[in-house]
Amino acid sequence: MKPRLNLWALLTMVVGVSCASLLQLASYQDVTRELCKEAARCDPPFDEAICQQHLADSLDALSPEERHAWLTHVADTAATSTCGPAQQAIDSELFCIGVRAPCQDGVQCCHFSTTVAKEADLCPPGEGGAARQCCEAKGFACTPGDCCAGDCSEEFGCCGGECCSDFGEACDDDKLCCAGACSGGKCSAPCGGEGDTCESNEGCCDELYCNGPSGKCTNCLSVGDGCDPASGQDPACCGNACYQGSILGGEDVCSDCDGLPEGTTCDPNASSGTKQGGCCSGICDARAGQPNGTCATCRSTDSNCSGHEDQCCPDHICRGGVCSPCAPDGQNCTNAASSACCSGICLDGSCATCSTLGETCQPGDVTPCCRGNCTGTGDTGHLCCVPLLGECDSNADCCTGKSPIDCQDPAVVTPVNGETPIEEQGSRCCSTEIVSSPLPCTNTYGAPLDPALAKNDDHKNAITFACEKDFSCCCEAWTKTCLNYAIASTYCKKPIGES
Repeated sequence: MKPRLNLWALLTMVVGVSCASLLQLASYQDVTRELCKEAARCDPPFDEAICQQHLADSLDALSPEERHAWLTHVADTAATSTCGPAQQAIDSELFCIGVRAPCQDGVQCCHFSTTVAKEADLCPPGEGGAARQCCEAKGFACTPGDCCAGDCSEEFGCCGGECCSDFGEACDDDKLCCAGACSGGKCSAPCGGEGDTCESNEGCCDELYCNGPSGKCTNCLSVGDGCDPASGQDPACCGNACYQGSILGGEDVCSDCDGLPEGTTCDPNASSGTKQGGCCSGICDARAGQPNGTCATCRSTDSNCSGHEDQCCPDHICRGGVCSPCAPDGQNCTNAASSACCSGICLDGSCATCSTLGETCQPGDVTPCCRGNCTGTGDTGHLCCVPLLGECDSNADCCTGKSPIDCQDPAVVTPVNGETPIEEQGSRCCSTEIVSSPLPCTNTYGAPLDPALAKNDDHKNAITFACEKDFSCCCEAWTKTCLNYAIASTYCKKPIGES
């Protein structure tokens, strides 16, 4: 009554099966060894040595076609790594021992893989020291004396009374089915136990779930497995939350963070707060122009990095809006192709990293400054700093010199007549030493114009004019050039000494 592994049905299945579907093992002896290793950890366990001998005796007698059919079945059901299929592959008409035949263990006897058979000892000790023999489990066809327990029913012809139902036959209780599984009113294949292969939750027994990454029935789902968001703190998620990523164009998955975990599908154009795509990492790694990406900790090759230039993966750099591979420090390069270096610097044929402002540097060595100059002597050594008139963010950026230098707003005077404020040019490192040489001209009232005083509009406008001609004039580095610019302005009325 129990559905057997039908050899001739398998032979018809082999037609069209590619070699890739077969186990990648050297011979059928290797297959039996792996199969018996799996069977040894199942319930009931099959002694590995007895199992191998049990299979070998029968396989040696099979034709090449018969062996190929069985090997294909083992491969296609993942029997060497899953208990249920392993037991069913061994519990075949090719190998199992029939009723009243000598045995060493119940797992050698036919029907041992069925749920009803697991409740009985199929290879009991013989009476009075007689050899062990296989007996029949409850629900299977029998003749008097065949049954392990109870009598062979005269009414039904099966051990213990009614016969168990085969696959596809009507049922209303698991116990009525030979395989121990009644689903939808019909006997079905037994549900997957913990560790058995599965494709969906329906393939696993009650209280178990199909774990996506492993493809095995387990007590709960792993982070990243699909789940039902309506369950909230889902027991199926091992106590983690079921995050509703579908509202952001992603997936509903078990998550150990407030968002989509790494490796799940995301929409790069959606966001949750500061998290792109709703990803816990804040990064939805997607190629430019693609509608979907994957939650990741960095952006990979060809990923869109526009606005996220610092998120490219190691040994990548954001170029043209996409992350591109680049050469790390020490890798060979050419000056003409220095952009291939992650640092953008090729020195003496090798990619090098530059020093930032305030870091030590060696002039002419392989540690140039990313910005500014490498200057300094004596006890302080050499540091990267911004020279006079260079752009700066703070006083610490500026190089020290004979006179104090600070990071200043370049506009020491206020432009007039609606002109663009000079401060929009950005802060510069300027000398704080005021040079008070008077302008060699007078204002409207005949008084000297002095850059250190700036008491009237003519003076301010003359200096502003000079600043617009030469930025350094606004850093109070009042040079002859600045004086000449001021004299040339319409605000310098009459050079001193002229009538």
